[in-house]
Amino acid sequence: MGRVVATGIVSFLVAALALLAPAAQPQATAAPLTASPASAKVANMIATAPTRMMDTRSGARPEAGSTRSVTVTGRAGIPTSGVSAVVMNLTVVSPAKSGWAAVFPAGATRPVVSSINYVTGETVANQAVANIGKNGQISVYTASAAHLLVDVMGYFPVGGGYTAVTPSRVVDSRSTGVARAAGSTTTIALGGKAGVPPSGATAAIVNVTVVSPAGDGYAQVYPVGVPRPTASSVNFAAKRTAAGLAIAALDAQGRFNIYTSSSAHLIVDVAGWIGSGSTYTPVTPVRALDTRYGVGATRVRVPATGGVTIRLAGTNGLPKTGIEAVQATVTAVRPSSAGYLAAVPAAGPSGETPVVSSVNFAAGMTAANAVTLKLGWNGAVTVSSSAETDLILDITGYWVTPDAAATQVAVGVNQACAVLSTGTMRCWGNNWSGQLGAGIPGTSKGFSAVPMDVVGLSDVKSAAAGSTHMCALTRQGVVWCWGDNWNQQLGRPSGAEPAPVRVALAGSATSIEAGYEHTCAVLASGQVQCWGRNDLGQLGNGTTDQTYYPTFVTGVTSARLVSAGFDHSCALLIDGTARCWGRANNNMLGDGDGTVDGVVVRTEPVTVKGVSAATGIVTGSDMSCVTGTSNGHSCWGRGSGVATGLAQIPGLQRPQMMSLSYWHGCIVTTGSAAQCWGDNSSGQAGAPSGSLTGPRVVSGLGSDVVEVSAGGNSSCAVRTTGGVVCWGSRQGVGLLGDGQDSGATSTPVKVLGFG
Repeated sequence: MGRVVATGIVSFLVAALALLAPAAQPQATAAPLTASPASAKVANMIATAPTRMMDTRSGARPEAGSTRSVTVTGRAGIPTSGVSAVVMNLTVVSPAKSGWAAVFPAGATRPVVSSINYVTGETVANQAVANIGKNGQISVYTASAAHLLVDVMGYFPVGGGYTAVTPSRVVDSRSTGVARAAGSTTTIALGGKAGVPPSGATAAIVNVTVVSPAGDGYAQVYPVGVPRPTASSVNFAAKRTAAGLAIAALDAQGRFNIYTSSSAHLIVDVAGWIGSGSTYTPVTPVRALDTRYGVGATRVRVPATGGVTIRLAGTNGLPKTGIEAVQATVTAVRPSSAGYLAAVPAAGPSGETPVVSSVNFAAGMTAANAVTLKLGWNGAVTVSSSAETDLILDITGYWVTPDAAATQVAVGVNQACAVLSTGTMRCWGNNWSGQLGAGIPGTSKGFSAVPMDVVGLSDVKSAAAGSTHMCALTRQGVVWCWGDNWNQQLGRPSGAEPAPVRVALAGSATSIEAGYEHTCAVLASGQVQCWGRNDLGQLGNGTTDQTYYPTFVTGVTSARLVSAGFDHSCALLIDGTARCWGRANNNMLGDGDGTVDGVVVRTEPVTVKGVSAATGIVTGSDMSCVTGTSNGHSCWGRGSGVATGLAQIPGLQRPQMMSLSYWHGCIVTTGSAAQCWGDNSSGQAGAPSGSLTGPRVVSGLGSDVVEVSAGGNSSCAVRTTGGVVCWGSRQGVGLLGDGQDSGATSTPVKVLGFG
């Protein structure tokens, strides 16, 4: 609430397509095949909420031999630049004839290999990865007239661990005329071939095609040296050619296995590889959900329009935290009618499911597809079906979220957020009002004890925490807010927002601050605009009328900074003086009014007496302070210890920065140590016990602190490494971000996923 600083080549079809194997009940735990600490990895896949970016059904059907392009960058959480490729699901709807489709970078030459094969009239889907082409676009070619759908669920940053190669064929048994025997296993060595290096590759992206099989069956892609799994990679019918894509885990010699249950010719094409320094960890495939046998859910078929929510984090051998996404396969088994499955991040008990499809199927036909699943509420995913069916979900690997460097942290009553050096944000704690900004609607049970990515933000400069809402300021001067909107503190007329919404300011902003239930911003013009709750004059516009639209603070035209407290606000002017407005009791506005009883309100700014040459300003619940003055700092209000006039906090010298909350405050000293004082009932002041009348060094922190934020019953700090630590109460919602839901500690704990 209060803080102040005192001055190329197409790469496609990455898929772990593990389809339905014969009736079996795998209970094994996923065993990582390769792994290294997250801190040693590069970010080579960023998961996003599934978003439909192309749907030609809204217009004319693409003709045979035609190509359609779509812009994918700058949308749905994908940056406008620095993107190498996107992870997507390609669906071909009701093709006029049998054929194939290919995904490739816009402006590039169309490849000679396919991304998906289809037959007349059947709607089919397959996961794909396409390099970004001209103008941030990808292109889709279809050999036959058909409608096309593109659903995007992630992207690869430039410089990540994924490497595309010129697609090449490494196996084609038709060249010898000898089909693979039923029940046989073929070991394929890729090291040093087809663009895959002799060493350093942990997985390869392969397209497996089964040609003219003698009978119904399946093919499985799996690692050398491990038992053959239950999950399969391609399902096929007799005499019918079928293909699927897999992320094939490689051994030290660059080998993997393919098993075929029926006699058939086999084709293998290589599209790319993943290096040992990547964030991808392949695992021995494990079945996490199978409604036929009661694995992971009740043993009952899922009804039409029904679904299953299943927690993946911390289950089946997956880590509890640090998962960017899970690579899996979802399967519809003997559906009652034609339809589709949608596999998406769990949105909680009352959340909404995005409009996307993951698997398309015909009546009675078992169908499957690979999915890259961003985890949602409680580390879970939801698989829903449009038709009655059994459901299977097989885990084939997971992507690790590497530690990121934080530049700022902002703590509210029961949520906290950090700004990253990449210009993005992560939040943790309570999500009852959607204040984590992850796009997950708020529920009475929703929270996350590990940081979640805020969706749709880039180039963030700073963040501000209110009671149950958050705001961010970009380097372009745009303000975005999300979370609770009960008093219109988001700049919207009504309704909580689980994802950032833009505030309609009168100009570019240079500073923002969130109060308890109101928000303020300084414009480049020096004017200040505020919006939200105004029953005590918090908006400074001469009224006590609540408003969702930003309103100008009366008479302030040369502001440098703004700070918003519980029920009052203050601005630091360019000349070093300060003005405040709102509730005035106990000299809260610094104008000398020491009235204790009743409610005294100033709806327009008043000058803080005695303040000059200040460089920073901060407000809390019962006190405000300026920093940079000749004596280091000056404070006023009930918490300052004096009825009127200015005072200093005992023992507090000249802070680099200061943060005030409801009943406690923290500073960063000139020696880069964190000190706190005030209420310590939950350890939020960083002392083993007892409230503190003056600043005390936070236990367990050294002289490497660059930023501190005091919240309701907790505090957090950013270290020089970019790491974030927090202390105090977890509030039962994981507010310390260390993976634990409840409890309290006065000793700082590391927030997962940072530095």
